Amino acid sequence: MSQCPLRYPSQEGAEHPFPFYAWARAEQPVYQIPGLPYYFLTKYEDLVYATEHPEIFSSVGRNLGTTVEAQPKTASGIEIRTMIESDAPDHPTHRSFAFQLLNPKALREYRPMILELVEQLIDSFIDQGEVEFVSAFANKLPALVTARMAGFPDSLLTDLHAWGQIEGSGAPFLPPEKYAEHLRVRDSMVDYVRSAIEARAVDPPDDGIGKLIKLQVERDGEFSLPYVRAQAGVLLAGGTTTTAHMLGMGLLLLINHPDVMRRVVDDKTLIRPFLDEALRVESPVQWVPRRVARDVELGGVKIPAGSHILLGWGSANRDETVFENPDAFDIDREGPNKHVSFGHGPHACLGLPLARLELTIAFERLLTRLTDIRLALGAEPRHIDSPSFRGLRSLPITFKRAP
Repeated sequence: MSQCPLRYPSQEGAEHPFPFYAWARAEQPVYQIPGLPYYFLTKYEDLVYATEHPEIFSSVGRNLGTTVEAQPKTASGIEIRTMIESDAPDHPTHRSFAFQLLNPKALREYRPMILELVEQLIDSFIDQGEVEFVSAFANKLPALVTARMAGFPDSLLTDLHAWGQIEGSGAPFLPPEKYAEHLRVRDSMVDYVRSAIEARAVDPPDDGIGKLIKLQVERDGEFSLPYVRAQAGVLLAGGTTTTAHMLGMGLLLLINHPDVMRRVVDDKTLIRPFLDEALRVESPVQWVPRRVARDVELGGVKIPAGSHILLGWGSANRDETVFENPDAFDIDREGPNKHVSFGHGPHACLGLPLARLELTIAFERLLTRLTDIRLALGAEPRHIDSPSFRGLRSLPITFKRAP
C-alpha cells in the first residue's frame, strides 16, 4: 500500500485535494482520518448508498464534534432542527416549509430581479476593461439575490457573503484563530436573523422572512422564533456560497479552455452542459458529514456507531468507474452528467434550481456583453484555504466590451 500523498481535510490540502482522492479511491476508499472517528468516503457508489440510507447514516447530529440532544418542538409537535440536520419524519416537513421560497412560481418571480442585478453588476465595470471578478461580481450576485429574497437591505451584502463562508462542516479542521472567527461570524448571523424575524413577527410583511413567519404560524398555530430562525439561517447562508464559488471557478475554466469558451459564446444552449461539467470537476462543496447511527461495514471497513462519515462529493465526481477520463473538463460527455455536487438522496440541495437560474443568467449575459476574456497579466488564481468549500480567492481578468 502506497503512502497517503497529503493530509486531508485540511487548509493546506485545499488547493489541490485531487491526489488524495485518487489515492484513497485506489487504496482506502473508506479512509479513516488518523486519530479521529471520521471516515472519508471517496467512491461514488459508497456515497450514493450512504445518502440513500439515512437510518444508518443520519443527519441528526451530523456536525463533527457534537452530540445528539433532544430539541424543543413547535406547538404542532415538530422538532426544531434545521432541514440539513434532521431525518424523517420531520425532514420532509422542514424541506417543504423552505421550498415555498424556492418553488417554480417563486423562481419565475425572481428571474427579472436576477437579470437586473446581473446587468447592474456588469455595468459597474464594463467600461474599465479589467476587473477582479470574484469581489466585483461572483461574491456580490448571490448575496444580493439572497438579500432581495429575504427582504434585507443591499447594505447587508458584506455580512451575507461572510455568513455564506461559515465552516459548518470544516470548522473542526481550522486552526484556533480561524475557528474563533468562524464562531464570531456565525453568532453575528444568528443575532441579525433573530432580530429581523422579531421585527416582522407581529405584522409580517410580504418579503421572504415575512412569508416564512406566516407559513409557520398557519401550520403550527402559534409563532416559533427558534423554528423560523433555524430554517431562515440555512436559506441565507446556503444561498450565497456555492453559487459565488461556481461563478468564479466556471469563468476560470472557460478562460483555461478557450475552445469551450468560443463554443458557448456561439451557442448559449451549451451553458447547461458547461455548468454541469464545471460543477463536476470543481465541486464547490467538497464534502459533508453524516453521523453513523449504528455499527456498519462499508467497503470492507467496520465503522462504529457514533462516529462520522464524510461524504466526499469532490472525489465521487472524479470516480473513474463512473466518469471516463474524470480529470478532463469535457462538456460533450454522453448522457446526463451524474455529478453529485448538489448532493444525492433526501438531502439533495433544495437551492439547486435557484443556483442554476443565477448561474445561467449570469453566464448568458457575461458571455454576451464581454469578449476576449483573459486572465490579467501576472494573475495566478488560488483557491480559498477552506477544509470543505472550494472557490477562488480572486480572479483578475481583462476583457473587451462586445460590439
